[in-house]
Amino acid sequence: MRRILILLLLAAPLCIQAQLKYDEKGPDFNPPTLERAKSKDYDPLNTETFSIWVNHHSVAAPKQQSERHAIWCTKEATYLAETYHTAWPLHYFHCTPNNYIEDCDTGEKYYMKQSIGYPVGETYWVRSLSYEWVMFVHVYPPLPPTCTTISTGGGGYSDDLEPGWGREEELDHVSIASLQANQPLMKRKEVVIVY
Repeated sequence: MRRILILLLLAAPLCIQAQLKYDEKGPDFNPPTLERAKSKDYDPLNTETFSIWVNHHSVAAPKQQSERHAIWCTKEATYLAETYHTAWPLHYFHCTPNNYIEDCDTGEKYYMKQSIGYPVGETYWVRSLSYEWVMFVHVYPPLPPTCTTISTGGGGYSDDLEPGWGREEELDHVSIASLQANQPLMKRKEVVIVY
């Protein structure tokens, strides 16, 4: 009897499935401002036709690579924040509608519904200070309560763009809990220009 009780106690953690901790709301995010709309004759290979975005949600520089992403999981939607530093005062970005979050346990993919404030499926300019850390927030369908580890994919550039223009950084088997712990790092930082 004692052995059976010990075996049951040892096996109990294996029977309990981890559950996703839902957030009450999405991120506090200040969308950018459109300075110039894309040209009527927009061409993904002609930088003169790109739209220009300003007044971004800037954040403090991350101390390590794992601090560049955060996630908010509500029962209505999933918000994945990604931060990038702009290498020049005018830096191009591109987000494809093929971006997805994959539940690592089931292989189920949840495709992006929108990028808050920025265009999807076109290349655009971000005007900022050099090496300013800019936050982008992509919205996905809600993840199920059993999802605890994710990967991302589908990013990068469409076939109509010049090869070698790069890819978005993808996450590989990252725990949702660690990404939720990064939420405070995504607080907006005022950018002050000193002359």
